[in-house]
Amino acid sequence: MAIVVANIKQPCQHRHLRWCVLLRPIKCLDGRALRDPWNLARTLRVSAVLAFISTVVLAQTYAGYLPGHFVLCAIYLAVLGIAGSAAYLCALDSQSHNFRTYRGMSMGLASTGLGLCGVVFSRIDDIFFDDNVYGLLVFMAVAMSMSMCLGGFVLGPLEPAPEEDIQVQVQAIDDSEEDEETVPLLTDHHHPRHGLTGIRFFKHPAGFALFSTMLVNLGLGYVYLASIGQLLESLPSSTALVVSPQRLRSTHVALFSLSNCIARAVFGSLSDMLKKRWGIDRLWVFVGATVGLLLTTIYLVIGVTSIETLLPSTFAVAVTYGAAFGVAPAATTEFGTEFFARNWGWLLFAPALGSQIFNVLFGALYDREAKRQGNYQCQGPSCFRSTFLIGAGCILVVFVIQGWAIIKMRLYRPSKLQ
Repeated sequence: MAIVVANIKQPCQHRHLRWCVLLRPIKCLDGRALRDPWNLARTLRVSAVLAFISTVVLAQTYAGYLPGHFVLCAIYLAVLGIAGSAAYLCALDSQSHNFRTYRGMSMGLASTGLGLCGVVFSRIDDIFFDDNVYGLLVFMAVAMSMSMCLGGFVLGPLEPAPEEDIQVQVQAIDDSEEDEETVPLLTDHHHPRHGLTGIRFFKHPAGFALFSTMLVNLGLGYVYLASIGQLLESLPSSTALVVSPQRLRSTHVALFSLSNCIARAVFGSLSDMLKKRWGIDRLWVFVGATVGLLLTTIYLVIGVTSIETLLPSTFAVAVTYGAAFGVAPAATTEFGTEFFARNWGWLLFAPALGSQIFNVLFGALYDREAKRQGNYQCQGPSCFRSTFLIGAGCILVVFVIQGWAIIKMRLYRPSKLQ
């Protein structure tokens, strides 16, 4: 989805001006509407059909074969977002039921597929579809629909073992390990989390902190990725080497995707290790990611002056983005695996809403600065400094909320020492 958005946004400024309204795209809509009524297989098959149709129609509209009204284009992107979100939700729901002890690692590894897709498809875009957005959209339609359809035949809860095999396994398991399989990894005696959903989920300190983190951290991270083309075009180069905008954009997207992919796996596994060995709650991983993103936004405001200096911020934003997104599904399962699909579906509204808010903010401040300069295309770091300065303030608010949740739940000491 990020590859589709990044390639649509850049050319629209020059060849398809009627598409400029799509600079505020819907990337991550709630797939719970598809997931709740049906099983995994049926949900994935319906998602495959929706993803194929919406992307093909999007390609035809981009090429001018269909009406290019912005409302229709927004509907196509919304359907694509719902299909992708439902498929992602099915994959994580399958992991939450099949892996109990190391959910952070298993769900973090499962979510790395998003990062791997970004790396693979950005290279495909760079090599085979240079300046051919129509061909890329058709290829993405086929690839997405085939992968979702394949998942419909293999994903789902594992079949339970025969009763006699279960008895033998239970006798071989140590009591402590048995407790570890049945008790959620994130336990606290002051504000129990298990079995909460709906409004009670958001009223819980951990649930509210989780929603706030995904709203700001992931929303700001997505806006950085979706606007990477505008950021690169607004900055001068400090070297005499000339590189095409397409290659620069693909390089940053590939770096972001690869770093995001590795961070999801690493921090998902790290959250398991911290809890098992030292009793450190997963909320502390979100605190670390928030501090890292705050330092990165400060660097974007005061340290980025050229294309070359933007590369470290791409890496840092990707790592903090991946850390939050890699641990969030496992943290959601601590409210009960039976409510995971519902709770995670509601949480997916957070990055969707956050990306919309920061997209509108970025676009408004970018246009205001371009108008002040008297140019159609804004130039210089002043084009984005105000956006990330406001973002830094929002991150500070999230940090305060996380601290409140930790104090409220008395997680400032390892649980094994309490």
